[in-house]
Amino acid sequence: MQAAQQNTDIVRLAHLRVLWDRAPHPVWVHQNLRLVYVNQATVTALGATSANDLLGHSPLDFIAEESRSAVLARIQSMQQGGGAAPMTELSFKRLDGTPLPGQGVAWSIDFGGQPAIQASFYDSTAVSRAQAALLESERSRAQMIELLPQLVWTTAPDGTAEFFNQRWYDYTGLLPESSQGYGWAEALHPDDVERTVSGWSEAVGEDGHYEVEYRLRRADGTYRWFLARANPLRDAEGTITRWFGTSTDIDDQRRIEDRLRENEERFRTATRAVTELLWTNDADGLMHGEQEGWGAFTGQSQAEYQGYGWSKAVHPDDAQPTIATWNAAVAEKRMFVFEHRLRRHDGVYRLFRIRAMPILRQDGSIREWVGVHTDITERRAQLGRDSPPECGAGRSRAPTHSGARGQQPGTRRLQLLRLARSARAATLDRGFQSGTRGRRGTAVDAPDAGVHPTHTRGRATHGQPYRCPAATLARDAGGP
Repeated sequence: MQAAQQNTDIVRLAHLRVLWDRAPHPVWVHQNLRLVYVNQATVTALGATSANDLLGHSPLDFIAEESRSAVLARIQSMQQGGGAAPMTELSFKRLDGTPLPGQGVAWSIDFGGQPAIQASFYDSTAVSRAQAALLESERSRAQMIELLPQLVWTTAPDGTAEFFNQRWYDYTGLLPESSQGYGWAEALHPDDVERTVSGWSEAVGEDGHYEVEYRLRRADGTYRWFLARANPLRDAEGTITRWFGTSTDIDDQRRIEDRLRENEERFRTATRAVTELLWTNDADGLMHGEQEGWGAFTGQSQAEYQGYGWSKAVHPDDAQPTIATWNAAVAEKRMFVFEHRLRRHDGVYRLFRIRAMPILRQDGSIREWVGVHTDITERRAQLGRDSPPECGAGRSRAPTHSGARGQQPGTRRLQLLRLARSARAATLDRGFQSGTRGRRGTAVDAPDAGVHPTHTRGRATHGQPYRCPAATLARDAGGP
């Protein structure tokens, strides 16, 4: 039984030594006023080279003269009755005699089967530095919070508000005392109070992330939209110590989004109302995104018409000429005018006249292309098969004239509608008045400005554009 107890004491002491060795602060043990253990932190703090420089010394050798009598009295008291000595301000002394102000605490222990006293002390200078660093950190954090553009707030673990930054008070006009608890809800729009407060209570109850949009009254009575977000802060055990949240003004963003949604709906309604097929391509001339009109006419899915997939709906004889001429227009950043046959969703091919132009950024680079397909099947049938080709149909344009520079997304849609209207008017004008048509699957070029061409009947061929009479040229001077 005695051997087993000794083994237990040995194991316990070994565990204690591991803890003491890892302690960041000085720890020593003495028996009968002789040091029997010191950790490395004690060696460093007292200016020793190794533990051997300290072992066997009296702990009083490292206590300043003014504190020695008080320390000795406490040691004697613990030797007689055990117990512990509370944390006390002491003045320690290094081996070189320099003072080491600090705080000491001690208690009676069993060390190797013998009574002993374990003592720990903390460098007051280090503590002061830590406290100063903490204070500076708190000051810096407060300054940073005030620099944030959001309204910043914190709450107790139960969700009741404790702190708001100055921006909150400047914006709402509320006083600190009226914002505490749930008083902040007074600044909410009446229609947003119930869902905001109930959502906050639910987040606090579930210890989860909180996010909500609400309208917040400004000091002048104006309501603006805010996005509020909050997360709980937890201690090492995972217990929530407080909630930290921000409220960000998103009113301008919401207004822009509302206008974009309105423009999008207006554009979709307009595309359904016109007979033309309106579409957009990216800067490289590849179709991307949803093209509602194209999909509805051809029956292709969005995945099928992406990139050059749209060409599969073009008549096989017209597909490659269309792609080649389109790529040339994209490379030259000029207006694209062409005709080809397009397969409808029921398998019937219809003849279309195409116009497309680039939308340019301020620096002259292409942001995207917008285009329109106009069905000219019936019009062409009325004109007959042997009429001369259209004048001015495929004239190349310089980038500054063929592109719409610096257009906004909403303007892009307006450009599409204008392009559709222009294509329809041009088809009617050039088709019925000149009584001409272009060869399917080819681009037809306009005469150069200032040239007085001769009127020759016949079909346009590659490299030999049809020349219009002067009167027709004057009418077409505005370009396609």
